[in-house]
Amino acid sequence: MYIGICDDNSAFCEMLRKILYTEHFIQKDDQVQIFHSAQEILQQKHPIHFDILFLDIKMPVMSGTQLLHQYSVVFETSRVVLLTAFSEFATKCYEYNAYRYLLKPLKKEKLQELFDAVHREEVLEQNIEVHVHTGKDVKIRMKDIVYSEVYNNYVHIKTQQKEEWISYMRLKDLLAALPQEYFQQTHKSYFVNMNYIIDIDYKEKRISLKNGAVIPLSSARRKEFKIAYIQFLLKYK
Repeated sequence: MYIGICDDNSAFCEMLRKILYTEHFIQKDDQVQIFHSAQEILQQKHPIHFDILFLDIKMPVMSGTQLLHQYSVVFETSRVVLLTAFSEFATKCYEYNAYRYLLKPLKKEKLQELFDAVHREEVLEQNIEVHVHTGKDVKIRMKDIVYSEVYNNYVHIKTQQKEEWISYMRLKDLLAALPQEYFQQTHKSYFVNMNYIIDIDYKEKRISLKNGAVIPLSSARRKEFKIAYIQFLLKYK
């Protein structure tokens, strides 16, 4: 793993690095790089991929949230964990699409929850092989699948790269090949990767996604989906 720690308090950075190794959150061959300002991160070669970037919200010159706001593209493949001593800043996590936030002083159990979630997500880094309508077999990273829909007897697989793969396979067969804790059917013709949900309107029976798409939630599946989504939020977010 490649871990970044960005905090203007050098003692805190060293303490966190030591905890990560001594408590076995990471292994000897994992890399931890420390930055003492947002500017130090921006001096790195772009784009940067951190498996986890611990980023302090309150720093001089440029805060953690300013960094995310102004340079969001730089961190689009990184899990950014915002650090703050004030719980009222927690909402900024979602404003800036951060992965999580942690309160200072850091608690071991919260770090454990964070790394447990990251390790579970490694499943989504795997590929699924799909036979598409052109006759080829393509490999699609599970993490990249936003949702899938059926029309004109084809399954259309939409990805976060805005690619669309079209396949003859049945929707239920495709869904069965994906981890059920992340992918759920919302309608007889749709399923969704719950990581991409930003809003659910149960009254209007629709789900809004991070890529701007809006997909239907059928009455028949509403109860089952609601339970699955709550479990997802509790265990995997």
